[in-house]
Amino acid sequence: MHVDQYSFENRLASPKDQPIEWTIGTYFLRETVWSGDRELYGPQASAWNLSGANANNPFIMWGVTNHQDGIARTFSAAAFDQTTWHINEQWALTAGLRNTMRSAKVRTPVGSRAPSHPRESPRDFGARTGFFDTGGQTARTNSLSGLLNPSFRYNENELFYASLGRGEKSGAINTGAIPIISGTTFYGFEPVITKPEVSWDYELGIKTNWQDKQARAERQFNSGTTSTTTRRHWKTPTIQTRRPACPWPRLI
Repeated sequence: MHVDQYSFENRLASPKDQPIEWTIGTYFLRETVWSGDRELYGPQASAWNLSGANANNPFIMWGVTNHQDGIARTFSAAAFDQTTWHINEQWALTAGLRNTMRSAKVRTPVGSRAPSHPRESPRDFGARTGFFDTGGQTARTNSLSGLLNPSFRYNENELFYASLGRGEKSGAINTGAIPIISGTTFYGFEPVITKPEVSWDYELGIKTNWQDKQARAERQFNSGTTSTTTRRHWKTPTIQTRRPACPWPRLI
């Protein structure tokens, strides 16, 4: 696997110990990921992967090769802000917001080859080559995350707080997507880009200090909900001849 990544972040913050303190900034990311996987089966592959009479014939899988490439290019840009309002010496309110825009392009071509052997039967794989290609796929997402955090300082040693947060994560990139095949029916490919994940978090807590602030304790009550994408369990794919327009991992 090869990863080429560049990122840049800048922040601007207000002076500390002010009635209103804020931090604003931007973040940029450019990333290219290439992954390659190659498998070569030997004379004992049939015994480990097949059953019945086929498991005793080493020529069925001997010399079978699989090669898979995956390439993904990602560009994301985010803007964020966090502001704390010190209402008085006891009460404070913190609010934050982050918006992230991402564009991702992914392509995963797969190739398999089973060479011919003099002793193989007509039912064996034979000298065939199978190709699969997800094609260049693009996904653009806009993710919004936020935080609301009120707090109350009862005295110098005790702080009560509550927190409400929402987080959103862009969909994961799967450069190892494989075909979905049942028998001889081709159903497509595993998702190369999954759906975004959203989570909510709720917290109530207290922070205490004692012994001249040399000791500290924190008690927290929290709960959260998460909305994710459930991935199906696909059957093991078999070789199927489906030649792509371009056999190399190049994005369209």
